[in-house]
Amino acid sequence: MKTPMRPGKICVCVLLGLFIISFMTPYVSAQEKFRKTPPLPYPLPDLNFPSLESFILSNGLQVSVVQRKPQPFIDIHLIILTGESLSPDDLPGLASFTANMLFKGAVGLSASQIEEQIEYIGGDFSVSTYPDYSVFSITCLKDYLNDAVKLLGQILTQADFPKIEVNNVKRDMFYNIARNTNPELLGRKLLFQILFHNHPYQKYVFNSSVIKRLNRKDLLTFFDKFYIPNNARLLIIGDVDLSEVTNITGKHLGQWEKKNVETYHINPPAPKTKPKICFTDLP
Repeated sequence: MKTPMRPGKICVCVLLGLFIISFMTPYVSAQEKFRKTPPLPYPLPDLNFPSLESFILSNGLQVSVVQRKPQPFIDIHLIILTGESLSPDDLPGLASFTANMLFKGAVGLSASQIEEQIEYIGGDFSVSTYPDYSVFSITCLKDYLNDAVKLLGQILTQADFPKIEVNNVKRDMFYNIARNTNPELLGRKLLFQILFHNHPYQKYVFNSSVIKRLNRKDLLTFFDKFYIPNNARLLIIGDVDLSEVTNITGKHLGQWEKKNVETYHINPPAPKTKPKICFTDLP
């Protein structure tokens, strides 16, 4: 049988409890205040962009140079100011198809020989197509800048697009689209379809069924129309100087033929006025 607690002890316990509560209240309040007040952000560092030196060749190609010393590799980026938004309405994907074909052969050079030459200069290359432009990037060792630009000039001025490579690229594009179940990519496609419905940017998310309709004739027409020096920009980054780049680009890209380029104006897409939740099936 438990002995009842005496009134005196009860008072002591109550007073002790009140003391603890009064002691903890400021601490709890401080904790709550701390949670409600977000931490201050760190100060933003100064953005020191490297200086950009530019010049224009006689054929209209604008060349820009960014010096980064010392750096053993050179980055070369050719930007064609035409992307998927200018593919024909009945042939979305033609811009991507054309871009993927650029490194697949030139007069006297097969696709495998082009790859071997790029490997020989210690480099690699990549191709990317966006709604408004296409980018061709070559990375090479510093000592092989001349060779890299020479190869780029051969590809641009002597492209022949072999039929066997046309079929190979179409097959690769078809299976890459058909087999891709990456959630991020599928979500991006859905976003473009929703945001740019009935807008030229919607052509950026073409499907695999379109690939079957692409052909070499359409490829040549698109290439001749848009792959011209006055519709392009060249950016070279690395341990180089302006005079060196001027001599090399003039020698190997100066013969790239200038043509009249049409001006296209793409209206901005209509803004969405209501929130929308969308789902895509991913079995």
